[in-house]
Amino acid sequence: MAALDALAATLVETRPAWRAGIWLAVASLARPECLLLTLLAGAALLAGGADAREGPGAPVAPGAPVARLRASASLAAGFAVPYGAWLAAAWIQFHRLLPNTSGAKAGAWLDAERATAAVRDVIRGSLSGEGLPLALAIAVFAFGGTYRLKRMDRGRRVFWIAVAVWPLLLAAFFALTGVQVVSRYLLPATPAILLLGAASLRAVAADRRFSPRATFAALALVAGLHLGASLVLTLRVVAPSAREHTAGLRASLGAIGVWAREGTPPGTLFAVADIGAFGYYSDRPVLDLFGLVTPPMGPIVVREGYDAVVANLRFEGIARPEYLVDRARTEARLTTTPDPANPYRFLHSRAIGNLGVTRPGSWVYSVYAIDWNVYDRHHPRFAAR
Repeated sequence: MAALDALAATLVETRPAWRAGIWLAVASLARPECLLLTLLAGAALLAGGADAREGPGAPVAPGAPVARLRASASLAAGFAVPYGAWLAAAWIQFHRLLPNTSGAKAGAWLDAERATAAVRDVIRGSLSGEGLPLALAIAVFAFGGTYRLKRMDRGRRVFWIAVAVWPLLLAAFFALTGVQVVSRYLLPATPAILLLGAASLRAVAADRRFSPRATFAALALVAGLHLGASLVLTLRVVAPSAREHTAGLRASLGAIGVWAREGTPPGTLFAVADIGAFGYYSDRPVLDLFGLVTPPMGPIVVREGYDAVVANLRFEGIARPEYLVDRARTEARLTTTPDPANPYRFLHSRAIGNLGVTRPGSWVYSVYAIDWNVYDRHHPRFAAR
C-alpha cells in the first residue's frame, strides 16, 4: 500500500520516485512476486505523468521523456539500497540470490492443467477475500471505465492502469509458472483491489453528484460491509478450523516428530510432505517432498504429482532418506498388499482432523522405514549408477 501511495505521489504530484523504490524493495523482500510490481512501476514511470518542471496536472512537455527517465532511475536507486543489501547478505550467507520460497510449489511452465488450476484458485481466493471491492471495480469499469480514464490527466491515468494491471499480472505469473496457489500468495494484490473498489465508488458518487457527507457515508458503508464479511468468515470458518488444525498438528506430526527425536539418531533423514511441525519437534533433517527446502523436488512433484512421487520413490535421485512420513486419506496405503519388491515397511500412523480450510476431512500421516537394499535389488539400473 505504501509503495502504491508513493508511486501515485510521483505520477500525479511529481514527487521523487526513490520513496516508491524503497517501499517496493520492502514488498519484494516480503514476497518475491513483488519484483513484478517493481517492473510494472518502472514501466508506469516511463509512460509518465506531468513534466516535473511544469508542476502537478500540467500537460506533457517536450522535455518529459528526460523527466521520465530520471524518475525511473530514482525508483531504481531507491529500490537498490534495501534490496541490494539483502542480495549481498543472501549471497554471503546462503550463496543464493533468491530464497527457496520464490520457487515453492512451482515448476511447470506453460502447463495447461496447472495454469487452469492456478486461475481457478486465484478467482476463488479473490472472490472470498475481496469480492465486494472487486465487484464494484468491475461494474464501474464495465459501465464507463474507459471514458473516465480518458478524462483523467496522464499521470492519474497511468497510475490507475498500473493498479488495475497488477492483480492481473500476478495471476498471469502464477498461471504461466504452474504455481499451486494458496490464499496468502494473493495478499500483494489486495491493496490494489481495495483501491480500485474505493476509487470506483468515488467515481459513482462524483457522477451522481453526491455531497461530501454522502460520499463518506457510502465509502464507510462499503468498508463496513467488507470488514464485516471478513470478520464473519474469520470467526465462523477460519478461526475454528485453525484451532482444530493446531491441535491436530500437535497430536499427529508433533507426536511423530517427538518419536523421531527420541527413537532415531541425530542426522537421520526423513522424507516428509508437511515439514514444519515435524521438523520443529523432531530436530531431524527433512527431504521436503513439495520442494520448499529441497528445491530439486519442486519440478518433480508439480510434473508428476505427490502420489506418484511417493509410490515410485522419485526422490531417490536427490537423497535416500531412511524414513518416509506420508500424507493420505488412509493408513498404510503404500503397503496394503504384500510385495517383496516394495521397499516400504509400515511402522505407525497418526490422524489429523483437517489440513486447513481448503482441505477439510480426516487425513492420516503414516510412517514407513525404507529398505534401500530391496529397492536396489529391483532397480538394477539405479543400483549400477
